[in-house]
Amino acid sequence: MKVSVVIPAYNEEAVIGRCLNALTNQTVKAEEIILVDNNCHDRTVEIAQKFPVRIIREKRQGISYARNAGFNAARHEIIGRIDADTTVFPNWVETLKKSFADEQSVGVTGPYHFRNLPLPQINETLNTLFLVYLPRLIHGHFLTYGSNMGLLKSAWKKIAPQVIMNNREVHEDWDLSIWLSKIGKIAFVPQLQVGVSARRLINLPSNIEYGYRYLKMLFRLYITHTYQLIDRKTQTARNSR
Repeated sequence: MKVSVVIPAYNEEAVIGRCLNALTNQTVKAEEIILVDNNCHDRTVEIAQKFPVRIIREKRQGISYARNAGFNAARHEIIGRIDADTTVFPNWVETLKKSFADEQSVGVTGPYHFRNLPLPQINETLNTLFLVYLPRLIHGHFLTYGSNMGLLKSAWKKIAPQVIMNNREVHEDWDLSIWLSKIGKIAFVPQLQVGVSARRLINLPSNIEYGYRYLKMLFRLYITHTYQLIDRKTQTARNSR
């Protein structure tokens, strides 16, 4: 199976070179790398043009719009997704391909550490405990993280009409995983490793808002039952009776 890797980007000149350098120096190459220019007005695109990447433009501002544009443009069976401040390990693409050998899996995610914090092994362990296994306990399945994930293109086509586009209401990557869990298995792959920037971690207001958005997602999931995947053919048949 071939891989398209999608990277949404908005003014990421400080980190995009490092990201693309790691992604283009892999034990197994990705067949396609897509950078989604979400109205960058810095040197992000200029830097990206130095690498073998396909650059597309999404004029609607927002991470969900950029992600969707990249996923819809992806040409191959597996869609990998990372953030512009992600640094993948050298075998990331190879591991991503192997992760879908389990035919039940429609999505995968892996561990990460904050590369600009001390003791990377310890902070990776804490991230895995609190941001991987604790959410699994709450949701009954693993959540995918935009900084380190993959899904089948066929699965994306099924859930694309359902994903919530209001980024003030949901975490787009976790919202995506909730929809994915309704059509198949999400696997946690320990070997699918990346480093990410801690730039958002040290922003206290951002972290408070992050937690508040997660609570709103839980409200949607367990109280209002927004997350219902409708069989459109069945619904159409019912409506025609």
